[in-house]
Amino acid sequence: MATFGEPNPEGHAGARILDILQDEKTTADQKCLALAKVQGKLTSQEAATVASWLKKAKGRLFVAIARAMERCRARNEALSVLRAVVSNKETPVEQWAPAMDCIEFFWFSNPGLAAGRAMKQAKAALLDRLRHPLDKEQLIAVLRARETLWRVGNSWIYFEKVFDQLCSLLEDDNREVRVQAAIVLTRTWDLQRFSSRAILGLVRALVDASPPETTPVNDLLRMLLGVGPDPKTPEAMKAFWTDWLQKEGKGFRLALHALQRAKSSPQMTHREKVLVARQIAFSAGELPKGDCPKVWAAMRKLFEQDTSPQWQRCSAWLYPLILIASRQDCNDVRGEALAMLLKMSRDKDPILRERALAQIGNLPSATRPGSPSREILDRVFQDPNARPEERAA
Repeated sequence: MATFGEPNPEGHAGARILDILQDEKTTADQKCLALAKVQGKLTSQEAATVASWLKKAKGRLFVAIARAMERCRARNEALSVLRAVVSNKETPVEQWAPAMDCIEFFWFSNPGLAAGRAMKQAKAALLDRLRHPLDKEQLIAVLRARETLWRVGNSWIYFEKVFDQLCSLLEDDNREVRVQAAIVLTRTWDLQRFSSRAILGLVRALVDASPPETTPVNDLLRMLLGVGPDPKTPEAMKAFWTDWLQKEGKGFRLALHALQRAKSSPQMTHREKVLVARQIAFSAGELPKGDCPKVWAAMRKLFEQDTSPQWQRCSAWLYPLILIASRQDCNDVRGEALAMLLKMSRDKDPILRERALAQIGNLPSATRPGSPSREILDRVFQDPNARPEERAA
């Protein structure tokens, strides 16, 4: 039999795993390292025995056992334990969060039907703990599970309902919940989804945060708003955002802030343009209905005045422009948007033509049979001499 830390011979997986787990002289971290090297296949009896160890494990050891079972072709037995753990609301977070991490790993490594059901169950369990925790202590523990549940690369924060609930927690009556929710939100790169209200919540959470927690929230706010102090001292950061809250907080509207940012900073990077354009588009619904045409016209002007290469200016501004025009509360600019796309579809520049053709379908009724825009799409699609990119668009 293999010695500690060496790969085991094929076919001795069950005995090797049990040797590792039963060794009282090794630490949990050493067990994890040894389990990572186990290969082979577990018999039904061995899988049941290892599953009994998984039910009692916590933290990194829980993850190591589950992944060893998956490598040793006991995936279904491991999934059964994982689903039981995440569905029990009273499961301690130090076991529940690693189980959530394992379910996501199983789903990404082999997204079959069983893993899909487990993933659906896990999302429901996460939402339940965020919305209806047993108590504040459990909620805070869930928010603090950043090495498993919220580590960078995990997908939980990108599910819309989870993200929205985290933003709602920024207004919780418990200071620690507000601050920890803000810290979790710093783990996302999907910046376009923050609303005006969520940004105000982040600012208030930073003002309430303890010194080690101010820097990541400050960094996030600087990306979102394009303003903020260099992270020198917690006191300086708190002073800046306290002053910002007093001057800008009342009546703050992200769409108007992003629009002004774009107007006053023509030398923004492409990444910054993409962000502000989508901030305007996604938060425009917060504005009074009568402001929609003004915002759309201002964005169109930014698009037309942008001197970047065609693909850059289109990728930054065009989709947000069409997104705003496609909404019911902004249908009075829909005709202008379609006319703009139709004009672009006849441009000499192939990039403009391709991007315009790709966006026409995002306008309601623009692909209605018999409409001028549908006829253009049909003609391009049926033209054997058209560029493949335009036909695909």
